[in-house]
Amino acid sequence: MITQPVAAAEVGAALAEVVDGGPRGRVPDVGGPRVERLPDLTRRLLRHRGRRRTSVPVRLPDRTGRAMNGPDQLPGPDAVLRGPTFAEWLSLLA
Repeated sequence: MITQPVAAAEVGAALAEVVDGGPRGRVPDVGGPRVERLPDLTRRLLRHRGRRRTSVPVRLPDRTGRAMNGPDQLPGPDAVLRGPTFAEWLSLLA
């Protein structure tokens, strides 16, 4: 599965900007700065936490599986990309 993770603090800041700016119709999507693969993120997080666990990706069949690996999962072309990358976020964790 592909994803474009965005830090929760960045989502909060984007929502605050929308509220502060008043009504203006549809606002752009918010996404993280990079497209990532969810199984890779899981492995990196486990490694960062020092956990020796196996992470096995599960592929869903048919149309659902294709949809979860397609670009429709990602923010649109007019999206505002915010925040640290996943690697930068991991480096901030204690």
